[in-house]
Amino acid sequence: MRKLAPVHKIPRTRVVEREPELLRLCTGKKVLHLGCADVPYTTERGDRLLHKQLALVTDRLWGIDSSDEGCALLREMGFENILSGRLGDHSQAMYDEAFDIILAGEVIEHTDDPGGFLREVNSAMRRETELLLTTVNTPTFVGMAFALLGREKVHPDHNYYFSYRTLTTLVRKQDFDPLEIYYYANPNSPIDKLALPLKKVWPTAADGLILRAKKK
Repeated sequence: MRKLAPVHKIPRTRVVEREPELLRLCTGKKVLHLGCADVPYTTERGDRLLHKQLALVTDRLWGIDSSDEGCALLREMGFENILSGRLGDHSQAMYDEAFDIILAGEVIEHTDDPGGFLREVNSAMRRETELLLTTVNTPTFVGMAFALLGREKVHPDHNYYFSYRTLTTLVRKQDFDPLEIYYYANPNSPIDKLALPLKKVWPTAADGLILRAKKK
């Protein structure tokens, strides 16, 4: 008899606003920011560009992005310590820097190989370094609403979806020890603000996931 896939209970956890939470966790820390250019929105975001906000609160800030154009724009804005390419191209140098936090905000879903990406991050971490990762959540209120209409709302460059369970499983397979996983909401539009109370009641349908982890 064919076995059905197991059903996993998701622990009751909190819902936060994404950017204020990331800034809170990075305040006063030495941070390596992956995907720092946020292409194609590098200039559009203005003062809301996360790398710009991080520069105001971190003790020391580095950035890596695969977009040469995006890195050039950040340098034109006056940011230092901006490297283009993949983390794996600079992993030894980044390890020597001894970062408190490696921040991968909305990066993993864009990669061709999420497991390989996490292995690169692991190789750049010391024991005391913390991975701070965010990614979009799969079963969101908005996503389910579009699904009922026969539609899919998704960024054109996203290759993967993640959930609480699949993200936990993946990081453990890449020799990480998850410290905490919880959800974020982005109250950016009137609809998002209206749905915020629902997301706090049903966190598993919130906009995204925040994961904090150490290497094993």
